[in-house]
Amino acid sequence: MLRKRKLLIISIVLIVTFMVTTNYLLTRLTTASEGDTEIKSIHEKIYKELENLSNKYEIRKPFEDEITDTFIKNINTFTVEGNIKNVWQIANSWVSKTMLVDFMSLHVGSLLLALKKSKIIKADLDGRGTQLKLLLTLEGHQDVIFKPKWYEKETIIEGPVYAGKDRYGSEIVGFYLSAILNMPLTPCSVERNISLTYEIMPVATKRLINTSFIIGNRTCIYGKCFYCKKEDPICEDKNFSLYGAVIFNINASLKSYRSPWQRTYKKNKKAVWEESDTYCKLVLQVLQVSIITTSLSK
Repeated sequence: MLRKRKLLIISIVLIVTFMVTTNYLLTRLTTASEGDTEIKSIHEKIYKELENLSNKYEIRKPFEDEITDTFIKNINTFTVEGNIKNVWQIANSWVSKTMLVDFMSLHVGSLLLALKKSKIIKADLDGRGTQLKLLLTLEGHQDVIFKPKWYEKETIIEGPVYAGKDRYGSEIVGFYLSAILNMPLTPCSVERNISLTYEIMPVATKRLINTSFIIGNRTCIYGKCFYCKKEDPICEDKNFSLYGAVIFNINASLKSYRSPWQRTYKKNKKAVWEESDTYCKLVLQVLQVSIITTSLSK
């Protein structure tokens, strides 16, 4: 009798477990199926719209054009040897009204290597902008900007598009994207690993030293900028390393134009382009007038 009761209890438990498990799986599969249908529908709409696009929007594979192929070849070629000043002089000679970098130059690879490896002979604060940056002078007396790493690449920052701090990787991506698009208007930028303790502080200016302190044997800097504060410093890791982007500082006077697509950076205030459906036409009209005025003045 006792054995029969045990078998009955076990059977009931198995039946209940089977029913609960089956119901759970059916619910999950139904939800996933509905989600796949929705995603498929969105994809279908996108591809349907692509069929109606003008031919001028056709995109070639980026590695099939001559400029990109030459650029890739050049960044893997190191031709300038000896005096590092030669590299800086060549890079500064590229700057004109239409470009900041000559992607077709055989010396692009040498410049990127020099940015990554040249000895730092002076370190100062760069007070421009809203976030912490260092102004470094490399061997051969070339200034560069150093933007430090604040987050891991996988970190997701919640909030508006301007939430959080600058991602140093965007400087590097921007440079390579400008090459792929053949729009040489972004300065050369590379990733570099520096030591605040051993490379920066020995050659730091007094004002940089004044914004530095030690936390657990690690050097930290809070800098001088609009959002800089001691409570929010950048620190090297336990191996005395700090990753960031080194950006070539153009040795030329460039005229600054305010972007017509600039944000207000205020939660309750939108920019004109965010509210006006005809803003693109207005920008085009202003641009045309500017071109005509410039032509007449020559």
